[in-house]
Amino acid sequence: MSGVDPDPHTTASAPPSGRRSRSWFRLGGIIAVLLLATWMASGGYDRLTAPNHRWKLPNGDTIEVLTFDNYYQGSYSLTGRGISGAHYLRLRFRSTLHQPARDRSDVRAAADILCPMADSAGIQQLLIQPTRASFFDCSPVLGIMYSA
Repeated sequence: MSGVDPDPHTTASAPPSGRRSRSWFRLGGIIAVLLLATWMASGGYDRLTAPNHRWKLPNGDTIEVLTFDNYYQGSYSLTGRGISGAHYLRLRFRSTLHQPARDRSDVRAAADILCPMADSAGIQQLLIQPTRASFFDCSPVLGIMYSA
């Protein structure tokens, strides 16, 4: 042997384990701040609690309008025509979907209101959808589309 005794108190230095957990904590904090800033920029709590518009229909019912906009849809089919697109005037309103006859009546009455608007805007299709009242209601979604 070389005659040098190893020092029993000297150990190999271990990598610091706290450094890795601190970087994850910082990254999580930055993501949380960015999400909060995005939520505040898009309207925040005021947008979540804003009441929806209500429309009085010619059939006597009143509907709560969730979405009313020009809707563009594009699709690509691997087996068919290739690229296709559509332009709709879309209306989505809140419904329990437990009364299909009433929903059909509301859709027809809404179509009577929307058809002149779509014609004057040059839109040839309407997409009118009653949607369920809550996220956890498991009723099917009924969608009715009219084409001019």
